[in-house]
Amino acid sequence: MNESECSKLHEMITEFVELYCELVRVNRRIGIWDMRRHDVCKADVKDINVAYLAKTERLGRLSVEKRAQLKTRIDVLFSEIVELRTQRVAGAPIANEA
Repeated sequence: MNESECSKLHEMITEFVELYCELVRVNRRIGIWDMRRHDVCKADVKDINVAYLAKTERLGRLSVEKRAQLKTRIDVLFSEIVELRTQRVAGAPIANEA
């Protein structure tokens, strides 16, 4: 592997780790909002703060959507890393090399 390829691989792995760390944070936020919503729903109907219930649902939903975006990018990036490593191990040129 030449220096350029090593640098590209390093950048990809760094992005992968950062995305994974963000995914962990998003998963935690989902759990927090789910738990808060669960706590609200345990109350008697007359005691439920509907505005707060809607807030927990909205913020939980935002985190679920962010998680989907992160997982998609992580999957694509992982495939790219594996492809780069596989091609280099096999001695094959990288697909976008001229």
